[in-house]
This record gives sequence, structure tokens and C-alpha cells, in this order.
Amino acid sequence: MKKAIIALMAALLFAVNMQVQGAENYNLYVAGNQVTSSNINKLSQLKGVKGGSITYDPSENVLTLNNAIIEVTEGQGISLGVGGITVKIVGKNTIKGGVAALHVTAAATITGAGQLMLDGQEYGIRLINRITRLIINGGAVVKAKGGYMGIFAQDFGNVLGITGESTQLYAFGNEGAICNFATIGINEPLEIIRPFNAKVVEGTVVDTQGEIVKGEWVAIKKKVTPTKTLTFTISKRLMNTDDLSEDQKLALDCLVKFNVLKSVANTDPNYITYSYQEKNLLALSENNLTVFPNVSSANNVTYNLTNENHNALEITEDGVIPLEEYKTVKLAFNLSAPSQTKTLTFTKRLHEKDEFDEASLGMVEIMSIFGALGLEASSRNVLVTNNGKNLLAITTDGNRINVFPGVTSADNVSCQLNTNHHLLLISMLGYDPYADCNQLQVKFNVAKPNESLKVSFPVGDTPTQPFNNLIEKKVTTVMGLALFGVLNYSVGLSSEIYLKNKSGKTLFILAKDVVNINVPDDVTDKDNFTWNITDEQHTRMITEFGFDPIANYSSVNVCFGVNDMVATDIPNMGSHTDHHPSSPLYTIQGQRVQQPQKAGIYIRNGRKVIIR
Repeated sequence: MKKAIIALMAALLFAVNMQVQGAENYNLYVAGNQVTSSNINKLSQLKGVKGGSITYDPSENVLTLNNAIIEVTEGQGISLGVGGITVKIVGKNTIKGGVAALHVTAAATITGAGQLMLDGQEYGIRLINRITRLIINGGAVVKAKGGYMGIFAQDFGNVLGITGESTQLYAFGNEGAICNFATIGINEPLEIIRPFNAKVVEGTVVDTQGEIVKGEWVAIKKKVTPTKTLTFTISKRLMNTDDLSEDQKLALDCLVKFNVLKSVANTDPNYITYSYQEKNLLALSENNLTVFPNVSSANNVTYNLTNENHNALEITEDGVIPLEEYKTVKLAFNLSAPSQTKTLTFTKRLHEKDEFDEASLGMVEIMSIFGALGLEASSRNVLVTNNGKNLLAITTDGNRINVFPGVTSADNVSCQLNTNHHLLLISMLGYDPYADCNQLQVKFNVAKPNESLKVSFPVGDTPTQPFNNLIEKKVTTVMGLALFGVLNYSVGLSSEIYLKNKSGKTLFILAKDVVNINVPDDVTDKDNFTWNITDEQHTRMITEFGFDPIANYSSVNVCFGVNDMVATDIPNMGSHTDHHPSSPLYTIQGQRVQQPQKAGIYIRNGRKVIIR
């Protein structure tokens, strides 16, 4: 009797021990990680889990995905091997897998009112093992996409069931959407609504010719009878497409796809014009949507959507079919004539493009294009004039706008915009940035140049490309001095220009490509000079360059023999006899030398050194 009791106790201990061992590891894998008793409370922190919450309750055998994001490049996103497991989905969940996004090896159910987006390199969902079944119910929205198969049963006896009035299943595969099941059960009121007239034959979804549906989406859900009208109302002539509601974007997109609006190709590929019954209605350019002039409520369009239209609509990322609940789409115009006035004020003589907003910059360009103020184009710049007087110069690249000398508030001007102007803008730009405006005003509030520009040149200064701002200012100023006749200049060697003062002394030597500039050694601070700039000289600078780089300056002080730290790269001076032979060597004047030709004092590493 005692032996029997001992044997019974040993058997019970063995059974308990087996249960403990079984509780430590579950046939359930998340992002390639097996779920165990040690990590069961940390599933959201597993490698490959990019966001959201993942929990597993072994007592209820429920895996809950709450806005979970899982991404793996190898293996399975999730593998379900615990028999009878329920996957509850909350919110929007996304799983990307290497082989399969969802791998099912035992009976499983997907349920809940959330969305489950599955994307596998080969399979969206793959079932293996005999008589494995997968049930989708409870209003779940499941979208399964695979590079090979959307949903695939690999072994005999696999079953797929879809039930529940609000449940939706979408599947896509390049070689098959839903294939190879023993049985596919689709419970009413659910049905295959896409492709049109598709059906289940021997556990595979096929088309009307009996061919496997592949390369397009299969949609299984409750059929909707369209009853609504989607209205796209435009109440102004220009709008940013970001300001459109999602329904409006959808309506515009569908109207174009259904050929209600005909897309007209233009020479400029950056924009498209839409027309209806040969009348232009809309222009779309980047983010801007413009209504053509003279379009009114008389041009409203109403389109009835047919079954074929609904079948042609693409399934969105969230696994829904847009516009399926709409019977008609209406494009309604509620517009008034342009009535606004825009004003651009100039407060200094030279503007860089970055100092303008794009609308202001475009306004000046548009005024010159209209010819409302006159137009004179050259190879370098566009001149905006009024009654023969130059007002603005715009470089052809649009980076600089210059106000001519002598322009004051007395030259303020207005431009009335008419239909032809607006049409010209749409034709040129693909949209009309001033569609709501009937008048442009340009105002000048410009003071006389009153600043003094000081430019210092160390003797032997040799800046090279690329110019920094200081060196570029020096070169431009020197060229301006030569152009204005303050300095004479004569062509010397084929690669150099010599700039001389009135007494014939050479002060600058410039390379013809204006990349290098040198000051001869015999130039000293005794050659310093000041140049007072006249209005005529500012005008000549605009004429020569298309802009006036020293528009705000009334004078230029040119100084020689001054240590210019930026130009010479010498940070500071010191006294030291040691030097490293590989460091750059400079003369006292700041000119870099490759090999000293004579003994003396030089600069290396910011310190004086003696070369003997």
C-alpha cells in the first residue's frame, strides 16, 4: 500500500513538473522571438517591435495587438502555434515579415474592431499543418498582401472562414490572392465584391473565366448600396491642395479617373489643366489648385457612379474602398470675381531673393512679364520701367532685385489685373498666384545710399576659389572701380588684367576668370584711396551686372598693407624660432609661399619664424 502511494505521488509530481515546463515556453513567436514566461510581460519591447502594445494572456489564450508595429526582414512577423489562440486587434496594426507576415500552424481566430495590415515578402498569411483553420470575425478589418501569395494554405485540410456583418478581408498576391484551401467559408451578409463576379472554386478565389485572381485585390465584405452624394465645392479661385478635405481630394481624384474631367497635357510637365466639355476649369501645379477665369456655377458637374466605376476604385492603405457609399460626385463652383489688392513695398535698393516671400518675388517678375510697366530684356537681366524710367532690375536667375537710383515714392505704381493677365499666369506657371486679386501695387520707400564700404587688401593677397563673402565683395568692388574709370585697366598677359591708378601704378592684378586677385609688393598704405559713388555709377553697375552689389554704399575706402585675418588664414602673431617644416608658410604681408627664395622673417602656425 505504501509503495502504491509513493508511486502515485511520484506520478503527480512528474505531471506538475511537466505543466511547469510547458508554461515556460509557448508555441508563439513575435518578430522571431519565442514568447516565454520570462518575457511575456515585455512583448512590446522585443527586437523587431517598432511601436504599440502587444500582450499575451495564456490563461485565456488571447494575444492582443494594440496599434502594434512589427517589422522583420527574415522569417515571420508573428507565428501562431498555440492551438485555439485568439488574436484580438485594437486600433491600426501593421506587421511586415520576411517570409510571411502571419504564419499559422494551429487553429486560430482573428477578431476585434481594429485593423490588421499584413505585408510579407512571400506571403501575407500562410497556413501549414493538416486541418489548420483560420477564422476572421468580430468586425476585424484584415488586409493581407504577399509578394507571392496573399493568403495561402500549404497543407491539405486547411480552412478559412470569414464571418460577422462588419468584418472585412482584403487579399493581394502577384501569383494568387487566396489559394489552395480545402474550404473557404464566407457567411452572409459577406460576399466577394471584388473582383466583379469573382467566386470560390475548390478553395481558391477565381475570376469570371475561372482563372486564379492574381495581381489585383480580392475584397470580401458586406456589399454597400451607394446612396450618398459627395460634393466638392470650390469657393475661391486659388487654394493650396493641403487645405482640401480628404473627401474633396478624393472627389477630384475620382472625377479625373472617371474622365469626367479630361486631363490636358501641357508643354510644362509640372502642371496639368483639367477641362470639361472643352472648357478649361482647373489647373493643378504642385500644391496649388486654381480655377480658370470666367468659371462659375454654370459649369458645375454632376457624375453618376456606376458599378464599373466602383469596381475600378483602388483599395486604400487602410483596406477600404473609397467612394463605395457614394452614388454621385458633384463639382460645384461658388466663385466671385477677383477683388483683392496686393502690395509690395521696397525699403532698400538691393534685395536678395531670400529676403522676399515667393509671392512677392513672383509679383515683380509678373509685372515685368505683363508689360504693364514696360519690358526690356537683356542677356543679363530684366528691366521693369514706367513711362521710360527704369524702376527695377531683376537678374535672370531671380536671385536679386535692384531698385534703380533716383526711384522714390513718387514712382509708386498700380497694375490692374484683367482676365488675360490671369490666363497668362496659368499658362506660364500652371496656376495663378494672384487669382483673387484685381490689382497689384508697388510702393517705393527707398533712402539714398549712406553707408561706407571699407575693403582692405594685404600686399600679395591671393584668394582662390571658392570665394568667401569678403573676398567676393573685394573682387566685385575692384571690378566696379575699373568699370567706373576710377582705375584704368589694361590687358596684360592672356590670363591676367592689370588695374592701375591714374598715375599709372599697378594696384591689382586679376585673373581673367576673376578667381585670383594679387596686390604687388610695392603697393603700400600710401596708395590708399576713397571713391565716392555717384548715382550714374550705381546705374552703370546695374547695367553691367544686372544688379548693383554695393547699392547701399555712397563711398568705398580701399586700404593696402592691412593684415586681413580672413583672407590670409593667419589667426594671430607671435615670436618663435621653431617651426614644423610641413606647415604652410606666409610672408609678413600674408602671402603664402611654397618655398622661401630668401632668408628672413615668415609666418608659420600663426607665429613668426626665421628662415636662414
